Amino acid sequence: MRLIPTSLALLTLWCVSPALCSDSVEDLTGNAPQDLESNLYPETETEHRSNGTSIHIPQETAGERLNWFIGRLRTFVHGKDFDVRGFDWHSDRLRGQLFEVYGRVILADFQHRDIWYQYLYAKEMFQTMLDASEIIKFYGHVNTLPHGLINIVAHLNVQLMTLFTLQGHPDVTRHKYSDIVLDLMSSLDHWKNMFERVANVPIPVQVAFQNQASQAKSVLRVFQKWV
Repeated sequence: MRLIPTSLALLTLWCVSPALCSDSVEDLTGNAPQDLESNLYPETETEHRSNGTSIHIPQETAGERLNWFIGRLRTFVHGKDFDVRGFDWHSDRLRGQLFEVYGRVILADFQHRDIWYQYLYAKEMFQTMLDASEIIKFYGHVNTLPHGLINIVAHLNVQLMTLFTLQGHPDVTRHKYSDIVLDLMSSLDHWKNMFERVANVPIPVQVAFQNQASQAKSVLRVFQKWV
């Protein structure tokens, strides 16, 4: 399995073996159930309906649940636009769902490293959306060019997460994949040049932009290998 990091943080996150990674249940929620298997894995799962009745549905595999979770995250991204309000409204529930997915993954057969790899992609996408949401809310109310550029690149970082397959690999089958990557690289360079031409930008604002731009550049370099 060839591991493809999507950001500078993932250079250390995406390990070839789960035993070598520092990820843990506590990382996601702060505290974990004492009996993970009995809490997360009954014989069947129960869906409660609004009329008070419930039905039993077959338990999904880790891969199926990961596909569902990643697909759910993508419903908040519409092309270049990130639905910050919608994501914020559901973020706590999404965090819980990611924790539940993690429970399925650690009980899966780790010889199938693609499942662990896919989980790390899902986690990175969720974290990217969390970070972008906070940045956009913090800088969105300030009407200056530097703040606007931070928001643009934060949106870009979320958009880039959707250019991977559900398994976390560059989606080279996407229509005009090469054109999309080259266009986004050109746009990022343009925004960096615009930012650098602005005088007297406060250092915290400079750092915020540089962090977002560096993350985007790292992901685009991964995509560029398949252009």
